[in-house]
Amino acid sequence: MSVYVRYVDLDGCTNRCLLPERPNGFAIFFFADHGIDRELPLNRCEPLLKCLLKAGYTVFTSSLYGAHWGSKRAVLHTKRLLHMFLKQETVNRRIFLLAEGAGALVAKQLLYESGIELRAVALLNPTLSLKSYFEQEVMNDIDRKRYERALSVAHGVALPITMAWLKKQDNLYHQKGLLAPVRIFRRLVNKTQTLAPLPESEQVDVHFLPTAISSEALAKQLVVFFKQFQ
Repeated sequence: MSVYVRYVDLDGCTNRCLLPERPNGFAIFFFADHGIDRELPLNRCEPLLKCLLKAGYTVFTSSLYGAHWGSKRAVLHTKRLLHMFLKQETVNRRIFLLAEGAGALVAKQLLYESGIELRAVALLNPTLSLKSYFEQEVMNDIDRKRYERALSVAHGVALPITMAWLKKQDNLYHQKGLLAPVRIFRRLVNKTQTLAPLPESEQVDVHFLPTAISSEALAKQLVVFFKQFQ
């Protein structure tokens, strides 16, 4: 399968538009995961993206300044980039969002943006709460200091990072309603993790995955979900 890749220079980020051999007219904006140790693991996600391209989807990606932790800067960059992509590419303006891990911190905010037309959103083992991430993933003082420094850099706030600030960030969008259906895909090993903060809604459902699942099998499940809204 041949894939054409178009790079877009914007704000020093690595921005890509991946074009399938047989486009189906729909686009997916993919947000990669990053953790305390991961800046841009797009290479790890390439097998999944190739499967989505094979299904005909045009895929947009961006490095979003590395470890963005859902910053306003990353959200603004995504909105600008989407505007550019949709002007340049022949795709339906109502797009899908696909986010993994901490990439969901940006996708979550776009769910409440009335200026963006969304069809549906799929979240893979998402990090949806800065506070919950701190409570569940930060295991020692070294991790805590690195996490606080990363949040300080990404959000432009002074150290130390307080629990009150984390909770405030999580609650910014609770007063608003979701603008698109959401499916959360979680591996069974993570089934006890907190799904908050997304408001309870008929538009949100959770689908548990086997611990070991191939990119091809996951892509098939994503395509089945997305096709409901095409």
